[in-house]
Amino acid sequence: MKWSSHKKITGKIGKYFGVRDTKALNEASILPDKEYDYRIVKVKKHGKKYEKKVRLRHHLEPFIINKIIDYTIEARRWKVRNSKNYIIPLGKAAHYIQDNVIDPRKKILFFKVKDKKTHDKIESQIDKLNVPFEEVYKVEKMKFTLSDFEKELKRRKPTTDPEKAMKNATYLTAMLMKLVLKPEYPDNFWSKYRRIKIVTILGAFFGIGVISVGYIFSNPLIMLMGGSTTAAFLTNPLFWERRKDAKFLRGDL
Repeated sequence: MKWSSHKKITGKIGKYFGVRDTKALNEASILPDKEYDYRIVKVKKHGKKYEKKVRLRHHLEPFIINKIIDYTIEARRWKVRNSKNYIIPLGKAAHYIQDNVIDPRKKILFFKVKDKKTHDKIESQIDKLNVPFEEVYKVEKMKFTLSDFEKELKRRKPTTDPEKAMKNATYLTAMLMKLVLKPEYPDNFWSKYRRIKIVTILGAFFGIGVISVGYIFSNPLIMLMGGSTTAAFLTNPLFWERRKDAKFLRGDL
């Protein structure tokens, strides 16, 4: 998006959710175009393997959601500590969200190819649109976790439709702001988290107990069953997702 679009969306939504220094937030929302982010890729050349820094793209970048989540976590960590340092990662996360809703490709027969004219045209049309605050009001009434936010980022695909792109950018930016500044988790989150935590711990200890019995009786089959049980409980993705959500809310990630 154009810098004016980034500032308009980020500044207005940030102010709505309680950011006082909107000027600093606006400047932070265009930082990724000034201070580039990179990712490390493994390259093999002439039979040798080495790592290479590659600039993170803002459109159709498979790693962009990971970067958004990283900045969201960093912003929450600073916010919990009542530090103004949350402004920069918050603005950067908003920037990537808003760029990621745009599909800068045009269709040629059965293929889609990146096209600068298409990209520039979409951004110019978006820049003329008002921020659809009905999307902000929707988000304000919602209760959601970091994991819910990440799933929504993946669900809303880049589009060539300027109005849809603006709508998605507003909705997702509002989710970001609420999650960092005024998070509201579902009412039953903590009870469910405690329940799954207890089940995971007890299940893991049960598996370890089975392994011990197998060891005492020199029975590899029982030991294998115990190991499988322990692994099943300790690798439960729902437990680790809820744990991450809880640590995020406390600013411990």
